[in-house]
Amino acid sequence: MLWTRSSTELSNHSSCSKVVANQLPQTSKRILGACAAFGFALAVSGQGINAPFAGPQEPLQAQLIQDTLLHRHWLVAFDCYGMMNLKPPLYSWLSALIAECAGGQVTEAIARDVSLLAAAALATVVLFWTMANISRTAGLFAYGFLLGSYGFASFATVAITDMLMSFLLFSAYCIAYPATITRAPPGRAILAGILLGLAVLTKGPVAIVLYALAILLFMILTGQNPVNAWRNSWFWRVFLTAFLVAVPWYVLAAREYGEQFINVVFAENLGHAFSAASTYGTGPPHGISFIPIRLIRAALPSAFMLIPLGVAAVLGCIHQSARKPLLFHLSMVIAVTLFFSFVHSVQSYYVLPALPGLAIVVSGVFAMGPEPGDRKYIAAGRVLDATLAAIAVTFLALVMVSWWYCAHGGNLKPLGFRPYSDDWLLAAVYSRGMASPQGPFLLLILATAFGALLTFGGLMLRRQDWAGAGVVALAIAGTTFWIGTMRSQLFEAFSIKQFAAAAKALTGDAPVYTALQNYELAFYYDRALPLLRHHPFHDIYGRGELRPDLAPLKRALDLGLPAYVVLREHEQSYLRRGEPPSLRGVLSAPPGVFGKPVLFMIAPDQANSFAAEPPLK
Repeated sequence: MLWTRSSTELSNHSSCSKVVANQLPQTSKRILGACAAFGFALAVSGQGINAPFAGPQEPLQAQLIQDTLLHRHWLVAFDCYGMMNLKPPLYSWLSALIAECAGGQVTEAIARDVSLLAAAALATVVLFWTMANISRTAGLFAYGFLLGSYGFASFATVAITDMLMSFLLFSAYCIAYPATITRAPPGRAILAGILLGLAVLTKGPVAIVLYALAILLFMILTGQNPVNAWRNSWFWRVFLTAFLVAVPWYVLAAREYGEQFINVVFAENLGHAFSAASTYGTGPPHGISFIPIRLIRAALPSAFMLIPLGVAAVLGCIHQSARKPLLFHLSMVIAVTLFFSFVHSVQSYYVLPALPGLAIVVSGVFAMGPEPGDRKYIAAGRVLDATLAAIAVTFLALVMVSWWYCAHGGNLKPLGFRPYSDDWLLAAVYSRGMASPQGPFLLLILATAFGALLTFGGLMLRRQDWAGAGVVALAIAGTTFWIGTMRSQLFEAFSIKQFAAAAKALTGDAPVYTALQNYELAFYYDRALPLLRHHPFHDIYGRGELRPDLAPLKRALDLGLPAYVVLREHEQSYLRRGEPPSLRGVLSAPPGVFGKPVLFMIAPDQANSFAAEPPLK
């Protein structure tokens, strides 16, 4: 009949149904696996996200988010002193959207949420890319090594743009891998370009520089002609798409704010690193080993795996199929190291784009091709066993010995640390917690025992994957404890939050001044405090000129009312001669707060020097 299907059609339909049915569980498993990896990374990296701000950088970023949200400055945000944002706006945009969904209040956690989400997404991409291109075991270890790296975990809950830029740059770079070894679909070039353009909208053109430099280094390391990369239309599609994504913002902002934008943002995003590289760069001069050492410190404890990896590479034990993927990410590690050494960068978070690639590289030690009886594989395996054992023994000894010492009345504070320095405060917190371990301190001891037991058990049973999992457990336990407990309590001690609340309650509606920009105090005071200066002066970031507003002070003094000023160490030097004796300290910050701020009252009967007009210059 006309409506009757043939047996061949029914057979084909049945076969297609089976294929689709088999593919659906695989797709579901991948989605569930990605969600599980993302959720675990959120849980591990999110420790300490509610800690108070301690320093100027995070509260400055929070104020830019607040300005974007409240004043609708979506094109270019301004801080509470009216100074322009130095960086492109993507981080502020995303954070403002999160804050709006959360009720419109910018808190410490909301200011850090974008960094945390980017860190979890980055770890998930590392896991799945390594599993797809090297091996399942290497992917799991790369994921674990990254989450257990102190440098990565410590910036996962910091309100800076670098984690978001690292995620976008790494994702765009991973998409480019097929194009460097064979032909890749043009659609992937568009996706890579979009991600790279968003990275530029996060941190600036440095993303394109690192991307291009890493591609060229990979082609050199694999014996290809680097000129071929520039002849490849695939990469031109990437750069053209990135240009089309990022440049409109620069054009619109330059058109809106003119010379101010060009002088501030263009100089920050395009010029300062290269123009300064021939002199002092973005920091003081340092040796060629400065950035590599900083990178290794950030990757601890997994950085020790470079020892067995190097031995395996020299002996030729790395599996042939894993060599190009490992070289691909080694190229990004080298690119970041070379570039930031060239511009003399000293900020610790500048090595962040190299950490995902380094985690993949060190995971390559678990991609050795097993050759039973071959001496070189036996030697490489023994070096790996010795390294895993050394890491576990060191970690176990540090935790258990310090626990025994503190539990028997020992105190780590007398170890030569300067009172109320970072190390002194950390030693005090650790000694107090380990004397009678509870909560996170008890969990650290239990996790250390478990990780060491898993490591030693794996070594005795000749299961290097178990031993490696034990080291990963030790690393994650130590990192989450340090970030979630130790650093959080350190920030509690350093933060001006409590002092700001006390000063606000004490001063009421009276005018309160500072001598310099204080973003942390302004954030917790809910407004920028006016500046007690008698002449215009330059912004601390070189973005423009600040003008003091002494009208509230003079009005209060004329009415016989008190006024106040918050000064940190050495800030009395910004006052005029004769003004410091008119000040009377009424509130001091607790020991450890950065700069030791003090709230001074300017008594009306002693304030003639403040009321006097400054001499003409």
